[in-house]
Amino acid sequence: MSDSPIATNGIIEILTIILEAAILSKNIIDTIRKIVPGASNDLKGKFHWINCSLKNATQFQYSVVDNYFDSGRYWKAPGGDGAFTSTTFSCCNGDNAITGVTGGTAFRLWLDSEHSFDFAVGWTDPLLGSIKAGVVESAVAKDGYDAATREGGHIRSKNHYKGKDKKGVPTEFYIQISASPGKDPMSFVVQQIPVGDEKKRRGLQTKYDGHPSSFDSIVPVHRASRAGRLSSSMTDASEATRDTILSQLTKRRAFNELCRLRFSCVQAARDLYNIHVLLDAENETKKGRNCIVEMFTIPRNRNAALASWVVMFGQQFCGVNVIAYYSFDIFVQSGFTQVSALASSLGFGALKWLFAIPAFFTAKEFTFVHVAIRLLIAGFSFWSTSETGCVTGVSIGIYLFAIFYYPGKGPVSFTYSAAFPLYIRDIGMSFATLRPLGSGTSFCQSLGLRSSWHSNNKVPSADERQDPGGARPVPFGTHAAYGLRRIPYGIKKFVLFQTPT
Repeated sequence: MSDSPIATNGIIEILTIILEAAILSKNIIDTIRKIVPGASNDLKGKFHWINCSLKNATQFQYSVVDNYFDSGRYWKAPGGDGAFTSTTFSCCNGDNAITGVTGGTAFRLWLDSEHSFDFAVGWTDPLLGSIKAGVVESAVAKDGYDAATREGGHIRSKNHYKGKDKKGVPTEFYIQISASPGKDPMSFVVQQIPVGDEKKRRGLQTKYDGHPSSFDSIVPVHRASRAGRLSSSMTDASEATRDTILSQLTKRRAFNELCRLRFSCVQAARDLYNIHVLLDAENETKKGRNCIVEMFTIPRNRNAALASWVVMFGQQFCGVNVIAYYSFDIFVQSGFTQVSALASSLGFGALKWLFAIPAFFTAKEFTFVHVAIRLLIAGFSFWSTSETGCVTGVSIGIYLFAIFYYPGKGPVSFTYSAAFPLYIRDIGMSFATLRPLGSGTSFCQSLGLRSSWHSNNKVPSADERQDPGGARPVPFGTHAAYGLRRIPYGIKKFVLFQTPT
């Protein structure tokens, strides 16, 4: 049973008594705010798995009408449920099979004894690829699978539905469904939206959300995204973030974000206007220009690109990835037991976290030479004929490496690579991150020493790269020659630890 194909003007009359708008809105909010149970430990033990939540924020019951699997199976199969309910269903890879879990489920929302609304949701956690979610108006489960995307999606019912409330007042509504990708949970929300109530819904959004956006944003924050949201919130105070706010968001949302950074709305409005004018100027400069070509033809951009690539190259080849990825193997080969090697790797990670905190004040204080010396200690310790000496040397070298790298050169490469003009910053950062990804320890060591000289002598300073229009132009050859003349100074200061005159 499905919607009538002969509905007048796309409006279908149903016999169900419709809830009043105030009661309906309260029930919708209460349903969406319900906490979704997390996946069980048994499910998490599977090779691939998804925990899906389905929140029925309507006054209608629903049932399952179709299932489809491209790979995997149900761990907990979905079923029908009542009005204003929140339920979960879960999927995992097939038994004794190394596969992903991909498929779809079709549901039917029963509007009355003669009319219904069908929708299909899709969910994927493939063996290769990204987690996706989707929704489509259909009674075929495979259609939901085909509609799944990394961004998720939302739909409105093609038809509107009309009934009467208990006072006999005609009430019109439509069905809206959203799909949000995730692993625990992947969220599907079905809502019953009264027609003509959009302004009230926007008011409710502002009350719960702080800025106009999708009504689904009042859904509780997924557990898996809390760390990412916390990290994102720490970047709000940067000037680059404030420019990006207006270039990527609507002006209303940008104003709301700026109000969080200022003491009054007047200050936020001033900043919004300034950013708007600057972005207009940036857009004017971008017209008819090839950003990729200008990254190499304009001195300011070329210096930024070269400096960013050299610093990123040095960061990649200084040995940090070898130790970070293979610290367990390094400790095992030096004589540790597997349990001790795991504990030692945990100690390396703890030092990374602990000594990254002073980087706010000590970035660039320690050069690649400091890091190279500690890496040499770890590498040469394998030549020791004494097992105790090998274990001690490797441990000291790796731990001192972490202590000097993370508060010094660790954060430099990415922050240094962001110093492009705004109109070309995304291309410049992408170019900077295209660096080699693998190497041996000795090769890393030699290149780390070489990159140390490059980054300390040949790389233009931030002022030289940021200086707009070449107000103080310094040709790269002149700067490189100056770096060559400073090699003795660098050896005395960073290798011999003397105070050069």
